[in-house]
Amino acid sequence: MASTPAASTEKTYLKSMRAYLTELKKLGEVIEVDREVNWSLEVGAIIRRVYETQSPAALFNRIKGIERSFRIFGAPAGVSRQPGLYLSRTALSLGLDPRASARDIVESLVVPPDWNSCFREIEVRRGHSEDHRFERGHRCGQHSGTCLGVCYALPSDQRRHSLQF
Repeated sequence: MASTPAASTEKTYLKSMRAYLTELKKLGEVIEVDREVNWSLEVGAIIRRVYETQSPAALFNRIKGIERSFRIFGAPAGVSRQPGLYLSRTALSLGLDPRASARDIVESLVVPPDWNSCFREIEVRRGHSEDHRFERGHRCGQHSGTCLGVCYALPSDQRRHSLQF
């Protein structure tokens, strides 16, 4: 049995919704609906069916009673029934390769393994005890972005971690 090559976990963010739609169209993950649809019930029913059948995401170009330039994009995070593209919509929206696995996606969302080295220590006084807080949100040299985690070093040197976004 041939194995599928591993998808790259390198992030390449798309610059706009238009770029996202273009990439999904290249993969066959968007179907344009040019027939006029009713926004109140019909659009929701079609989107629900798209999710249930793992069909390409629906892009509604004509909505009854709405200006022609406004469109609705439904099921942007739905799964695909195409081989190797099961989570392609989610992967692309996170800047990953469309063939990324569920594991790749989850790993891209958690704090990197070396996150402890990115915290800026701040002394916090609470009542009679003194804690040290390591703050998230600062720019650091460890990653190409902003740190996401918060860690408190308790006097007993036990640590609680929380991922707050």
